[in-house]
Amino acid sequence: MRLHSPNSADWTLQIYRVQGGLHQQRVLSTFLELGWDGVTALGTQADSSWFIVVECSSHSLQVQAERVVMTMDPLAVLTYTTDAARLRSRQG
Repeated sequence: MRLHSPNSADWTLQIYRVQGGLHQQRVLSTFLELGWDGVTALGTQADSSWFIVVECSSHSLQVQAERVVMTMDPLAVLTYTTDAARLRSRQG
C-alpha cells in the first residue's frame, strides 16, 4: 500500500459509510482486483458503522473510485471529503 502526497494539486480523500462488513469487503476486494495506481482504499469500523477511506492522486481517479463504491453499495453515504487545496488552507 502506498499513500499519496496531499501536496499534489489533484489529491483527494473521501470517507464513505457502507451498509456493513460484507459491503465493505466487496468494495475493498474490488479495489484490490482493479489495482489502480493512484488509489488507496482502506476499511475501518466504528461502533456498528462500517467505513471505506479512499485516497486518490487525481480527480479522474476520484470519480472512478466513487463509481466503484456506489456500484458495490448503492446505499453508501459520502460522510467526509477533502482535497489538497482545502487541506492547505486549514494548515494556514
